[in-house]
Amino acid sequence: MRLPLRSFLCSLPLAILVACGDKADPEDTDGDSTVLDPEDGDGDGYTPQDGDCDDDDPDVNPDADEVWYDGVDSDCDGRDDDDADGDGFASDAQGGTDCDDVDPRVNPEAAEVWYDGVDGDCNGQSDYDADGDGYDSEEWGGEDCDDTDDQAWPRDPDGETWYDGVDGDCSGGSDYDADLDGFDSEDWGGDDCDDTDPGVNPWSSETWYDGVDANCDGWSDYDADWDGHDSAADSSHGDDCDDTDPAVSPSEPETWYDGVDTDCAGDDDHDADGDGHAAPSGGGEDCDDGSAAVYPGAAETWYDGVDADCDGGSDYDADADGEDADSYGGTDCDDTDAAVNTAASETWYDGVDADCDGASDYDADLDGYDAEAYGGTDCDDTQAGVSPGASEVWYDGVDADCDGASDYDADADGHDSEAELATGDDCDDTDAGISPSATDTPQDGTDQDCDGEDAPYAVTDLVEGDLVITEIMNNPSAVLDDYGEWFEIYNASGGEVDLDGLYIYDISSTGAVSTSTKVSGEVRVAAGDYAVLGREGDTSLNGDVTLDYDYSDSFALGNGSDELYLAESSSRTTIFDSVEWDDGATFPDPSGASISLDAAYYDSADDNDFGPHWCEAESPYGDGDLGTPGDTNDWCGFSYVHDDDIQPLWDTYCTGCHSGSSPSAGLDLSDAWAEIVEVSSSQASGYELVAPGDSASSYLYLKLTDAHSSVGSGNAMPPSGAAPSTAELEQIQTWIDEGAPH
Repeated sequence: MRLPLRSFLCSLPLAILVACGDKADPEDTDGDSTVLDPEDGDGDGYTPQDGDCDDDDPDVNPDADEVWYDGVDSDCDGRDDDDADGDGFASDAQGGTDCDDVDPRVNPEAAEVWYDGVDGDCNGQSDYDADGDGYDSEEWGGEDCDDTDDQAWPRDPDGETWYDGVDGDCSGGSDYDADLDGFDSEDWGGDDCDDTDPGVNPWSSETWYDGVDANCDGWSDYDADWDGHDSAADSSHGDDCDDTDPAVSPSEPETWYDGVDTDCAGDDDHDADGDGHAAPSGGGEDCDDGSAAVYPGAAETWYDGVDADCDGGSDYDADADGEDADSYGGTDCDDTDAAVNTAASETWYDGVDADCDGASDYDADLDGYDAEAYGGTDCDDTQAGVSPGASEVWYDGVDADCDGASDYDADADGHDSEAELATGDDCDDTDAGISPSATDTPQDGTDQDCDGEDAPYAVTDLVEGDLVITEIMNNPSAVLDDYGEWFEIYNASGGEVDLDGLYIYDISSTGAVSTSTKVSGEVRVAAGDYAVLGREGDTSLNGDVTLDYDYSDSFALGNGSDELYLAESSSRTTIFDSVEWDDGATFPDPSGASISLDAAYYDSADDNDFGPHWCEAESPYGDGDLGTPGDTNDWCGFSYVHDDDIQPLWDTYCTGCHSGSSPSAGLDLSDAWAEIVEVSSSQASGYELVAPGDSASSYLYLKLTDAHSSVGSGNAMPPSGAAPSTAELEQIQTWIDEGAPH
């Protein structure tokens, strides 16, 4: 408890205080025998040595009630009389700058929290106008549509700056639609071809021949029939003689004898070639009214493709077999041989294309590939479905694509499918990465090497913390140490692990390896399971412990103080975990019981370095010793742990001062465990802030209970405001005395 100041002063040595106790008036001038102190000038019971800051005024002393804003430090605590909330800023009513002197969170240097209704930094600005443009956010009842931009607020629409991406007048309209017709300008990704005229947009109706592309389709306003030619009647540069018919324009071919000047050329359409002979459709006899050289009576020239004399006969059938030569558009591939034509029968492999089908004479199945026997690549020229271009149909016994590969090896990995062939051994013939020749990737959920299981992690695959030492039997009673020593490893890797090659060692005082051993052979440990390793595998000798690995008696575990390290190899590049136990100083030191890590700390290779996280096992096993080899450890019985039960108390009572970039006394309690447990106090020599197992030697606890002044310096904690309750102090004391578990 806190002592009254007077009681405290009275306990000081005589060299500091002349006297304590009753104060006598040696002259007793008024004869009433009243006990007075000659050094108490105003008779209020306090001298300057007692803390009276004005010994002429009986209303001013350490026990007086403070009256704020009267200019008098009535209770002598030294605080500014104009700073009632103690935030370092005087009230603006008293000439200061604090706009709310009852709330220490409100002052000119406080960080503003927007939209909470409080002017936190006392700048007079609306708490709902974060961008300071004079308009409150519309989300809080204002009319500012963007309270992060001081250029966006309701104003005269004429003040809108178009095409800057900002709804400057908060109208809700697009900033890329200046003519407000509902379409953005095409210069800014829209489809309005004139953003200055609301009558011009993709939904407007087109008015032809006014020079305006009203519907923004990009088409000429003088081309009403959409044929690519402007009207000759309505455009100075137009040449379309009929702008109502898209089939009539200078670009259209002339359709003769229909009475229409389709190409707008003005020509007679009864004699197209102008050779003086009308076409039959016009009552004439010209068989080709497109050529002036063709007409009845013209001289015939063979093989020129023209029936020049209009007699109707072909001049491409030189061999008179009824088929024109293919070199002149016919089907006869040899117009010098009457036995070669499309009606002839084919004779294969004689080098002659007798039927003129154009196919190779060495491709009897017409699949586009010549037979292998005649220099081709078709492995079976009797089946059109078998060739290098065919799609392979797996598992039918046919090499359809002629690649020579097994028809039972669909993934081409050199192994036939075990599902389709009795002699096959590929467990997944759809993946070339899966076969008996593949290397299995540990713990990926896939059996790459087809051995029927997913490979476990090797120790070389692991990282620090994947293996955690959770239990150590270093001093058995039921059997000799040479037989009964063992330790337990927890697999925290998330996958199955093979401990083969795991290097186990301890070190000497010089830091060199003292003794070591290595796991040789497969020792698999499932994720979240345990492996027990010991000196003697015979259960009749070792106290009836079933070991997962017997490392022989070449490696011993010290009964008092020793260490145990796990690494991936003798190079110790990766140390998975280590435990260095002491002779009962912080670690338990039992005989006939294992030292057991509380199960709450299995997943951390750091938490098992802290002795108070361990306790003596209580469950019997085998021949009578205590422990849980290969099973979940006994609960250590902690009433409280730091992060769940104690850190909330620091957050409530301490982190207001002890946190942030400049915490009080340099002590940051926002994540306190590592900052206080087994950390020496700078205010009390020989004391730790929290000494695990000893609250009486924990200076932080002494300061919380105001019992620190006899051994060190500094204020009681907390120096002001609410303090932990008796129950909360007992909770902290119990946590410390149980070892300050993390």
